[in-house]
Amino acid sequence: MDGGKRMASNWEVIGAAFLMQIKIYTIPIPGGEALTEDMNLFLRSKKVLDMSEQIISSDHSTHWCFRIKYLDESPAGDRQKIDYRETLD
Repeated sequence: MDGGKRMASNWEVIGAAFLMQIKIYTIPIPGGEALTEDMNLFLRSKKVLDMSEQIISSDHSTHWCFRIKYLDESPAGDRQKIDYRETLD
């Protein structure tokens, strides 16, 4: 027993909750330098859980498609509490 004390995990900050989010980037080849830099800035600012990439090619263009799963911090105070007793009446 931990005496009622709660330990914070690696992905938890006391007073904050993390929400898993997904972001998709589609970057043209060639010419996607600005979007690539935007994605790199995003990656440096988030706790990334998983990332996958795929090249998409059509008759007219070729693109990289990136799917990024990340944790987004949401302060606990931002969550609205729902009184289900009122809602279910």
